[in-house]
Parts: sequence; C-alpha cells; structure tokens
Amino acid sequence: MFKRVCLGALLLLVPHVAAATTIAIDNFEGTLAAWTPGSGVIAVDPLNPSNHAVHFRLRAAGGDIWTNVSYGPFTDYYLSFDYLGVLTAGGNANDIGGFIGVDTDQVNAGIERWIGGTQPGFGNIDLIDDGAWHSYTVHFTLASVPGAPVGSSLFVKLEDYSASGGVAGDAYFDNISISDVAPAAVPEPTTVLLVAVGAAALFVRKRRK
Repeated sequence: MFKRVCLGALLLLVPHVAAATTIAIDNFEGTLAAWTPGSGVIAVDPLNPSNHAVHFRLRAAGGDIWTNVSYGPFTDYYLSFDYLGVLTAGGNANDIGGFIGVDTDQVNAGIERWIGGTQPGFGNIDLIDDGAWHSYTVHFTLASVPGAPVGSSLFVKLEDYSASGGVAGDAYFDNISISDVAPAAVPEPTTVLLVAVGAAALFVRKRRK
C-alpha cells in the first residue's frame, strides 16, 4: 500500500514533459550537406579553435544558403542559434551583417521573414556585434510570415547581408535548431530526477515517523 501511494505522489510531482518536435539543423562540425550551395563555408571558430561555425565568402541579399528540407507546419516556431560578429578591417562595428530568416521557397527568395539581423529593427531581434558569441531563441508563427499559405513548411536561410556595413567573412552562425515548443517548456532531465529523488526522500522520512 505504501509503495502504491509513493508512486502516485511521484507521478504527481514530476513535471509534465511537453511533446516537442525539436530538430537540430546543424552545429557545423561536419559538412554543409544540410544546406543548398552558396558562399557559406565551414570555418574554425575564431574564439575557440576546437569549434567550427559557418561564415560566408561573399555578401548576399535575399539569402545565401538555405536548408535542404523545410520544417513544420507548426502552430508556433522557436528558432534557436548562436551568432558571432567579428569586426575586421573596413567593417562597421554596429552592422557586420549576419542575417537569419525563414522562407517558403528554397534557393529563390519567395515568401520570407527575417528573424534576426545586425541592422536595428530588421527582423524580430537585433543581433549583437561585439566580438563575442550570443545565443538567441526567437518565437514566431506562420501567420507572421506575410503571404505564407496556410499549412506551409518553412526553410531556414542565412546570409552576410550585402547592404550591411561589414565585409565578407565577419559573420558566424552555429548550433541552429528549430522546435514547436519553447525550450523552457521542456524540463531538463536533471530537474525531473531531482524532483523525483526529493519526493522519495520525503515519503521515506514520513514512513519512519
């Protein structure tokens, strides 16, 4: 009887893990096989020689490289990525030019939405160019992509924007993933374990009393 009560209590106290579709698009430790050909190349992380990221040999507009597959359709999208803007000779420290967006078409600029970029007000967020890596998670919906048909899936695209104040090769992206559930809504495994252990200890103490 005691075991049955304990189990029930543990089930009540363990956080509910939301079912999520999380897709790791790329950490750029291999090839660019997941992307359409463009000027993007895998390079050594200038801040960590043991890490790799993608940057661009040329600047572009409308997108440089696209994912080979589309994602969704989701009700909500959460796009996560790391960005690094490194100032080089001839560049503008406040607008190096890294841009990330989504598109209903692959390779051609179809129905698009820029999620983030280094020009203020261009996209959901302004990417920081200060010579350090920054991590971002951006929430958006299909309805926020103007003109996108209902039920569309979306490609992710990257570029070093040609109308920015940077030079080719100074914008880096890494660790890109996409999900239909906010990362904070999915408890870490360690959190679930700690709650379960704490609940078990509580019942053992109660039984001894």
